[in-house]
Amino acid sequence: MAGIVIVFDFDRTLIDGDSDNWAVTEMGLTEIFHQLRFTLPWNRLMDDDGASFTRKM
Repeated sequence: MAGIVIVFDFDRTLIDGDSDNWAVTEMGLTEIFHQLRFTLPWNRLMDDDGASFTRKM
Protein backbone atom coordinates (compact mmCIF):
# COMPACT_ATOMS: atom_id res chain seq x y z
CA MET A 1 0.00 0.00 0.00
CA ALA A 2 1.31 3.42 -0.92
CA GLY A 3 2.02 5.94 1.80
CA ILE A 4 -0.34 8.84 2.29
CA VAL A 5 0.84 12.44 2.46
CA ILE A 6 -1.52 15.20 3.54
CA VAL A 7 -0.40 18.80 3.06
CA PHE A 8 -2.43 21.74 4.33
CA ASP A 9 -1.87 25.17 2.78
CA PHE A 10 -1.57 27.56 5.72
CA ASP A 11 0.71 30.12 4.07
CA ARG A 12 1.30 33.06 6.35
CA THR A 13 -1.67 32.17 8.57
CA LEU A 14 -0.80 29.34 10.94
CA ILE A 15 2.79 29.28 9.68
CA ASP A 16 5.06 32.15 8.75
CA GLY A 17 6.20 30.88 5.37
CA ASP A 18 5.22 29.28 2.07
CA SER A 19 3.97 25.74 2.62
CA ASP A 20 3.87 25.04 -1.14
CA ASN A 21 7.62 25.37 -1.49
CA TRP A 22 8.24 23.60 1.81
CA ALA A 23 6.22 20.55 0.73
CA VAL A 24 8.04 20.27 -2.61
CA THR A 25 11.44 20.57 -0.92
CA GLU A 26 10.68 18.19 1.96
CA MET A 27 9.30 15.54 -0.42
CA GLY A 28 12.49 15.71 -2.49
CA LEU A 29 10.59 16.83 -5.58
CA THR A 30 12.45 20.06 -6.39
CA GLU A 31 13.97 18.87 -9.68
CA ILE A 32 10.75 17.45 -11.18
CA PHE A 33 8.82 20.48 -9.87
CA HIS A 34 11.14 22.85 -11.74
CA GLN A 35 10.71 20.79 -14.91
CA LEU A 36 6.91 20.82 -14.69
CA ARG A 37 6.36 24.41 -13.51
CA PHE A 38 6.81 25.76 -17.02
CA THR A 39 4.19 23.39 -18.46
CA LEU A 40 1.44 23.50 -15.82
CA PRO A 41 -0.34 26.30 -13.95
CA TRP A 42 0.75 26.77 -10.30
CA ASN A 43 -2.58 25.59 -8.85
CA ARG A 44 -2.47 22.39 -10.91
CA LEU A 45 1.07 21.71 -9.72
CA MET A 46 0.05 22.20 -6.10
CA ASP A 47 -3.10 20.09 -6.48
CA ASP A 48 -1.15 17.26 -8.07
CA ASP A 49 2.24 17.62 -6.44
CA GLY A 50 2.92 14.52 -4.35
CA ALA A 51 1.17 11.79 -6.28
CA SER A 52 1.85 12.91 -9.83
CA PHE A 53 5.44 13.97 -9.17
CA THR A 54 6.42 10.65 -7.68
CA ARG A 55 4.88 8.75 -10.60
CA LYS A 56 7.01 10.79 -13.01
CA MET A 57 10.27 10.10 -11.12
